[in-house]
Amino acid sequence: MGPASTQPWVRKLVKILWLIWILLSTFFRGYEVKREGGVVVTVFLSTYVNGVDKKGRISVPASFRTEMAAHSRQMIVVHAAPEGGYLYAWSYDDFVKLAENIKKMPPLAPERQRLARTLLAAARPLNFDSEGRILVPEELLGKAKIDEKALFAGQGDYFTIWNPEAFENCSAADEGHFSEDIALLSAAWEADGA
Repeated sequence: MGPASTQPWVRKLVKILWLIWILLSTFFRGYEVKREGGVVVTVFLSTYVNGVDKKGRISVPASFRTEMAAHSRQMIVVHAAPEGGYLYAWSYDDFVKLAENIKKMPPLAPERQRLARTLLAAARPLNFDSEGRILVPEELLGKAKIDEKALFAGQGDYFTIWNPEAFENCSAADEGHFSEDIALLSAAWEADGA
């Protein structure tokens, strides 16, 4: 018998728990603007698959746009993942926070220079059109191997954009680490006193 993570009942349980989480988060979304110290807190949840038109326009999920409604600019910032195969996307306000953290590093530090090149220089701000779509540059679509369909995956304070097949392959590999990842999360909660 293999590890528990490969048992069919474990996979079913994980999917059921995931569905419950999605349903609850969808039900309670929008009842109040989440604030932390006076700052809007962004939480992107769930996965969505949307079509990509011939011009490279993709509709951003409505729940993601709603999550950004209280932000100063209605746009997202996208860049290709350095490890390849997908795109990172932040609300503009959250990306500015990331850039400010990079600016706190010593200006000539090699780490700051690498982060500036990898994140800031590669980032593309993208505006929403009147239909809630973004026009993703062909270069970025190519790096993520996105053609006819794009999968949006909520990651909490940011989201990622994938070729749906690549996401499914990565998710299948992730399932093998579920128990150890939950153990790390539990330890973090205990350390925080939650």
